[in-house]
Amino acid sequence: MEYSWEDVMLSIDVRDEAKREQKEQQDIADKQLEEQEAASMWSLGLSIVGGALLGPVGAAAGKIIGRQGADWGWFGGDYSDWETAEVSGGKFYKDEATEFKKTRDKAAKDQDKGQLLNAFTDLATMYVQAGGLEGGLGADFTTYGASGTPGEWSVFGRGEATTAIDPETIISGNRTIADKFYEAGMPVPDWSTAGGPSADYVPSLLEGWKADKNVLENVIDVSKTAGGKLQTAGGQASTVQNLINTLYPS
Repeated sequence: MEYSWEDVMLSIDVRDEAKREQKEQQDIADKQLEEQEAASMWSLGLSIVGGALLGPVGAAAGKIIGRQGADWGWFGGDYSDWETAEVSGGKFYKDEATEFKKTRDKAAKDQDKGQLLNAFTDLATMYVQAGGLEGGLGADFTTYGASGTPGEWSVFGRGEATTAIDPETIISGNRTIADKFYEAGMPVPDWSTAGGPSADYVPSLLEGWKADKNVLENVIDVSKTAGGKLQTAGGQASTVQNLINTLYPS
């Protein structure tokens, strides 16, 4: 069978177009994967930083910003345009290009729905971890555990564990605490740490850090403390998560 020069050129055009379209589709698929990996990395990193600095609200914000930031291209990279990138069908593969676009558009919509559901889950988890089940919307969303209870804590803490008692405090009439000691011929004691915690006091997760232990031992101890505290909050949060999964199965 003989082939004309036109047949040969046509075959070359079809082959080149097929290769070009395949590369364009693969580039879009690679960008989609890169975005997913970036979203996971940024979401995890920002949630850790946010949770340490601002408690549950910081952790939730970090997760949401990490996912959306990767999706919207806030963190650089050239992967965020996969949802709008076009595949040129050329003269021979228009139907395949159209079908690929439909599949890509559906994947983009499914991702948007997933991000919305994840954001709702993050906010529900924040609410539970901050003690919202006990304190309602009046809970302190910058600390873990119900506000004003012994279980409330944050990574770096807040306020003072002990406060000073001022010897010049008037206790009756114009007489001060110090006056009582002077009259009894006794020295006024140092009460710089004799008072109770300040009104805004929240214990720090790092209060268990011991100077007589090495770094590894301290990290293990603090991790155990954090694990116990987060397990309590996590148990409640997982209940919320299970409910969401039941109502909105993936």
